[in-house]
Parts: sequence; structure tokens; C-alpha cells
Amino acid sequence: MCVELNPQAVAVACDPLRILVADDEASIRNVLTRIIHMHFSRYHLDVVCNGAEAYECFVKWHHGIVITDLMMPKRTGDQAFQDISEFCHKNNWAMPAVIFMSGFPASKIVSKAISGKTQHCLLSKPVHQTDLLAKIRERMMSLVE
Repeated sequence: MCVELNPQAVAVACDPLRILVADDEASIRNVLTRIIHMHFSRYHLDVVCNGAEAYECFVKWHHGIVITDLMMPKRTGDQAFQDISEFCHKNNWAMPAVIFMSGFPASKIVSKAISGKTQHCLLSKPVHQTDLLAKIRERMMSLVE
């Protein structure tokens, strides 16, 4: 017996109260943790140090927002984005809002992800706190709409 997926089925929603941060630099993880805890204290924050851990953590908790560096060991931010995107598509999960951070030009994957869409964005490093907070708030608003 074949079971067909219903393309009209509603995707499993992300957890709007969960944020995932992925960065290989401990100092940046610490600063992001402090900023997010200070301004979004009711949100649960998970922090990892590479793209492979980001994917594993996302699969476990289905975060509403993922903030990721692009250049990391094991799996880069754009590789983690692809992994998350494929997992969401295969499992009918809503895709999280992704905030990419990088001091380098965007890859083709990231450029495509942010072009014409407001769900994902790219912040250039060094990231200013006001810009980060604004992007997080924008994505939080889209999760509750």
C-alpha cells in the first residue's frame, strides 16, 4: 500500500520561543548569549559551535530562529542551512527564520536564501547589537503572524 503525502497538509510549526545560535568563536557565542538573554529572557536559547551541531540541535528542538555564522568547522553555516532545509522539506516541518552572519561575501546558497524573501537575512560581521536585535524581532513577529 502506498501512502501519498498531502501537499496541502499544514507544516509542523517551529517552536516560536526557541532560538539556536551557531558560531565557532567562543567570544561571539558569549556575546550573542548575553544579548539574547538580556533582551529576550523568556526565550529558550541553545548554543552550539559548528554546523553539524546546529543541525542535530535543530532536529531535536525545531527552533523558530536560527542565528548562524557561515564559516565554521565540521559543517559550515550554509551547509547546516541546506541540511535543515532538506530535513524540513522531508518531514513537513516549517522552516525556521535564519539569520546568517559573516565577514565574507555570501555564498550562492545564502544569496539565494535571502533574495526576495524576508524570512532569512544576512548580517555582516562585526554585527552591531541594534541590527541583530532588529532582525531577531522581525523574525519573531513573523512567527506569530
